Amino acid sequence: MKTKTKNSGQREAYKEKASASTSYTEKNHDIGKNFKTEIETARKLRAEKEKQWAEFSKNIDINGVLKLSRLGTKEIKELAEWIKANSKAKIITLDLSNKELDTEGTKALAEALKTNTTITTLDLSYNDIGHEGAKALAEALKTTQRSPRLIL
Repeated sequence: MKTKTKNSGQREAYKEKASASTSYTEKNHDIGKNFKTEIETARKLRAEKEKQWAEFSKNIDINGVLKLSRLGTKEIKELAEWIKANSKAKIITLDLSNKELDTEGTKALAEALKTNTTITTLDLSYNDIGHEGAKALAEALKTTQRSPRLIL
């Protein structure tokens, strides 16, 4: 009789272990699935960013003028990131006039200007850069090697 009880106790312990193992495997499968999804999402975002950055590069004309249309805060921030990453890009004039540039976008652009050495003219006219944006621009221009002509 004791043998049956001992064996049934062992069977129960084995079942619990197997159940826990299955649960662990299912959790790992879910983690792996989520990881794959995150990687795919990151790849898509990177492809979108590379496409956007290629568009920026394509819009620099032979005279070094980068003039873009339809830019919002998100695109301005992306442009600022691109300028920082491509500080030697042959942009001489950056025309962002009348692009609905706000304080947040201006601050991002100001950060990018700290490392850029090629922009000689920056047109931000007809935008609402705000007091904080103007302060960020002023601080950035103090630190640049070559301050661009600023059109507000």
